[in-house]
Amino acid sequence: ELDKLRTLLYQKAASENRDKEEKTQLQLALKKSMKYYVNAEQWQTLESEQLKQDIKHLKAEISSLMAAMIKNSMENQQVKTRLRNSRKLHSKYLLLQNLTMTCPALATQEYRKELAAKDEKYRQLEVEYAKLKDRLHGQLKDYINVNKMIDDLKREAKRGSEVVQDRNGFLQQNLDKVTAEFEAVSKRMQTFEDRSATLEVELNEITAQFEIVSEQKLSVERVVDVLRQDLERTSAKLTDVTGKLGVVSLQHSQVADELKEMTKLHIDSEYDFHEKLTAVTKELSEVYAAKNEIEATAQALAEDKRVLQADVSEANKARSAVEEQMRSAASKAERDIKAKEAHITMLQKELLEQKELAKNHFDARNKVMSQINDLKNLLDREQTAHNMVQVELAEARRSTAEKIADFEDNITRLSAAKVNLINDKKALMEAMKDLREQLKGKEEALAALDAKFKDFLAESAQKQAALEAKLRNAQEAYKQLAEQHNTLKTKYAGLVKTSTDLNAAYKRSLAEVEGLKNEKEGHLEDIRRLQGVRIGLEGDIARLEQANVNANKAVEAGKARTSELEQAARVAAQDSASAVAALKEVIRQKIDRIEELRRDTALADERLRTVILRFGRLQRDYNISQELLRQESAARSSIELNLDELRSAYQSERKMRLEYERTEARLRRITDAKERAIAADAKARERKMALLDETLNREHVRLQAIAKIIESAG
Repeated sequence: ELDKLRTLLYQKAASENRDKEEKTQLQLALKKSMKYYVNAEQWQTLESEQLKQDIKHLKAEISSLMAAMIKNSMENQQVKTRLRNSRKLHSKYLLLQNLTMTCPALATQEYRKELAAKDEKYRQLEVEYAKLKDRLHGQLKDYINVNKMIDDLKREAKRGSEVVQDRNGFLQQNLDKVTAEFEAVSKRMQTFEDRSATLEVELNEITAQFEIVSEQKLSVERVVDVLRQDLERTSAKLTDVTGKLGVVSLQHSQVADELKEMTKLHIDSEYDFHEKLTAVTKELSEVYAAKNEIEATAQALAEDKRVLQADVSEANKARSAVEEQMRSAASKAERDIKAKEAHITMLQKELLEQKELAKNHFDARNKVMSQINDLKNLLDREQTAHNMVQVELAEARRSTAEKIADFEDNITRLSAAKVNLINDKKALMEAMKDLREQLKGKEEALAALDAKFKDFLAESAQKQAALEAKLRNAQEAYKQLAEQHNTLKTKYAGLVKTSTDLNAAYKRSLAEVEGLKNEKEGHLEDIRRLQGVRIGLEGDIARLEQANVNANKAVEAGKARTSELEQAARVAAQDSASAVAALKEVIRQKIDRIEELRRDTALADERLRTVILRFGRLQRDYNISQELLRQESAARSSIELNLDELRSAYQSERKMRLEYERTEARLRRITDAKERAIAADAKARERKMALLDETLNREHVRLQAIAKIIESAG
């Protein structure tokens, strides 16, 4: 029990250390998420500032473009003015040409050269005008495209601001939830730690009490061993004395028979002697009365007198012989009485030995009762183990239901992801990547759940085999107890017969020794002293047994309290583990959501950069847009294929879930049948134990009655 308590303390300390480590990890994760949140806000601020700067630069470029357009329009007006002037000059040129028809040739040539130069200049101006017109048309197109791009950028910036605000609000809500959950879990952890501390204090107190009780029990066992050794020595002496008492009682019976015969012979001889003495006395009186009368005839009667004297001498010899025989018979009777007293002492010792045997039988019966109690405790432990198996089954079912609910939630999320894919294809591709990762995680979780279920089935089979082995051991122990009970019955029958014989012999010995009480007073005093010692030993043994019973009760109470504390510690550990697991799951989800938002923000940033970079490369962006459109078509087809794969995976997952539910129902039916069989066996075993207990109680009552009869006879 102390090793178990130490193991539980070690496990409790290890679980507390794990809880502390998990708490530290959760705090680090929370700090990390806060850091990510702060960095996200800083990044949002920097990006908004950068976007404002880009908008300012765009406005400046638009202003410069507007100024260039205004300048180009002014130049266009100037060119138009020059064209009008050139047309006027051309009309003048025609007029001059008409006028110079009559001018000299030299003046005409010079004028033609001047006109050719003006024509060349005019053509150059027309070319410049066409170029300027084309450039203005291009700048106008660029201006229109830039205005469209600015509008797109404004819409993207507005949308990005709304998305960032929504995500910031979502992050703030999640952060508040995580903070509240962390505070709640911290409070629960504190309560669990306080409860664990109180449980540890109570466990230390119980351990100290258990050690004190164990020390007391060891001291009591040492005293009991010493007393048992003394009792064994006394029992051995009592056995010897009882054997000698039996021999003496036998000799006493023989001497009593001989004494009866000698007494009868003595009475007969004494009666004959008295008759002869009476006759002789009468004859002497007659002789003395007739002496005076016979004096005359004395001589005649001298012969008769000698004859009578001879008869008297013979009678005296016979009397002396009878007296000698009486003295020898009296001495022999005294010797026989002493031998019979020793035999009586031996009989009394044998009686004490029989009492000790009866007491040993009572101790054996108590041992059998303790074995029965141990079997009952074993049955209770088996019932507890069975209840624990049921609790584990319930936990497995609950965890399975939670996994199924999580799987259904994941299916719902997949549907939402599908809608989001239709709305935003690029975000859908990223979400599909995340979804693939989640599906891989779910497949791994499902594989882990399947492995856990297989392990649980193997563990259930092992526990069932262990319970069956325990049941077989209990049946074998019950058979052994039945055999021991039969042997005890036979021994008890022999003891009853021996006790009856001893009672008869003892009554005969008491009847024979009734007249010799005065002479055996000293022996009786020794016997009383031995009985007083025996009674004192029995009282010490009874007190030690009571102390042992109290110690066992205290040990049982300590075991019960220890089991309660173990159950409370298991419940606290389970609550703590479930709370920590739930918090881990929530924090993991929050971290995943933060990572997803961070990826989305990075994606938005990348998109914004690409839009800004596309500012001066519209044609390439157009080609890139066509390429992206083609890629989007390919991605859409791949997404549809992935959706088909997801549908097939969902169908296979549904089939697996149905198979799992059928397996669980079959396992539940098998478990219920086994539970009913175990309960029926337990009830039958309890009925057998009750019958055995009742039989042993009756035997115990009979033994107590016999012991009381023997003590009253003693």
